[in-house]
Amino acid sequence: MGHGSCQRCHKQQIPLVAAVPFKGQEGKWPQESQKEFNRLLEKATSVVFVSDGGYAAWKMQVRNEWMVDNADVILALYNGDTSGGTYNCIRYAEKKEKQVVNLWEKM
Repeated sequence: MGHGSCQRCHKQQIPLVAAVPFKGQEGKWPQESQKEFNRLLEKATSVVFVSDGGYAAWKMQVRNEWMVDNADVILALYNGDTSGGTYNCIRYAEKKEKQVVNLWEKM
């Protein structure tokens, strides 16, 4: 969820739902990153905290699955790595037969 994407959604009157794995996700990030994260959340149309409780690595995948399950089309920035959260999310989307549009080459 980047600042530019939030601004574009706002200008185009596109609802922006921020799916956050759990409350306090940003707690151990650098101060400036926390501020930017909270600024982005303020611009969102709605914020969904997908899982209760604190950090657990599996909550990132649960958040990704929530996003896929609640989307018609998946817009991804995927560099082709065959491991990691983005890879797992795209595999899940393909399993769910969702259209995946990779914007990596267009950036």
